[in-house]
Amino acid sequence: MRSWVKKHWVLTKSLILSCVAIVSIALGGFLPVISEMGAILVAPFFNFEVLWTLIPVYVAWTISELTFRKSRRSFESAFGNGLSGLWVGISWSRYLIEQGIVLQSFLKTLFSIFMIFYGLSVMIEAALAKKAAKLWGKNREFSFLSILVTPFIYGVLDFSITTLFASVSLFSLLWLLFIMLKRIVPEVPGALADED
Repeated sequence: MRSWVKKHWVLTKSLILSCVAIVSIALGGFLPVISEMGAILVAPFFNFEVLWTLIPVYVAWTISELTFRKSRRSFESAFGNGLSGLWVGISWSRYLIEQGIVLQSFLKTLFSIFMIFYGLSVMIEAALAKKAAKLWGKNREFSFLSILVTPFIYGVLDFSITTLFASVSLFSLLWLLFIMLKRIVPEVPGALADED
């Protein structure tokens, strides 16, 4: 029974994500949402500072999705995710300070401060082996949030309702892609799940 539930949970999650992507695209209009999804994906490549911030996030996300244990999250991966959060928050803050727009852009500054505190708290919780680190140190959600927000922090993209629909669609489609890749890519030999 347990394997049946596990097998069908992946299918159910895939179907839900597909529906979310379809509804988001339908609500936002097909061409504008698809165009905005493309803009979100390619935005980092038109600004070196955005690329510098996101390369570690893309690399860490891909590696963790494809190599870490499929069934469990570990404190080590949560610590790494917290470190990525700290990196992103510091990069955002550095940019805002260099541009002299810390006080003018309250929301961007708030996001930067939040990301720094998020990264530090996840790292501390993971170092102390607290279960909250596994809950808050999820790589997929953190990585996508970083990838989505970074172009707005750097002023490469402007926020709109179409961007919101494109973001939800893109996240759903990328999540589906990683679910499919996890089914295809074999597990890393010798990978051990941490014992609770």
